[in-house]
Amino acid sequence: MSFQSRFEHTGDVSDLTEAISTKQRAVQLTPGGHPNMPICLSNLGIWFQSRFECTGDVSDLVEAVSMLHQAVQLTPMVTLACQCG
Repeated sequence: MSFQSRFEHTGDVSDLTEAISTKQRAVQLTPGGHPNMPICLSNLGIWFQSRFECTGDVSDLVEAVSMLHQAVQLTPMVTLACQCG
């Protein structure tokens, strides 16, 4: 998160690249089924999207979509009951 924060203040894409690398490593080390995995993947997707917006590198956009898709797939469905009456 520190690299991401520094990127937001300086605009230095190398900080964003370091944030992505660090989060990718964290995702690799996180056990399957861990409840925080969807948010980790979501953050990673957002960071790929941010880098795409800075560089225009379409491969970052592809990665962003992939990470966000995985996050959605791992997010449990929540059923909301309507209590009308």
